[in-house]
Amino acid sequence: MFRSLKRRRAVGSYFWRLSPALCRRFGKKNAYTVAEVSRVAQDGSFDMAFIAYAHAMFCSREEFDLHYGPLCLACTYDGLREAVARRFFSGATGFDALNNSDSCRTPFGQRVCFH
Repeated sequence: MFRSLKRRRAVGSYFWRLSPALCRRFGKKNAYTVAEVSRVAQDGSFDMAFIAYAHAMFCSREEFDLHYGPLCLACTYDGLREAVARRFFSGATGFDALNNSDSCRTPFGQRVCFH
């Protein structure tokens, strides 16, 4: 149960805080590289235990598969995106990094990533 709460918190921070940080650092893009996402997450002291969710949120399928394919992990691009989509996009899995940054508003409605 504790791991589930940590995961939920980490994914929320990727959505709310990592998205605008990527936008500020690399500009507005439909997808970022695994290296870009990892670098910004590490620099921002994000929880790296669940970074695969951030990679699925902000990277293309091709980029994700190039990185995770050789690792033979149980997680999949589609599975991770489904979990994110249920929480932030009413179940719609067709989002990309640009949708994430467009959706980024504080709980008080202010935009946190300016284009």
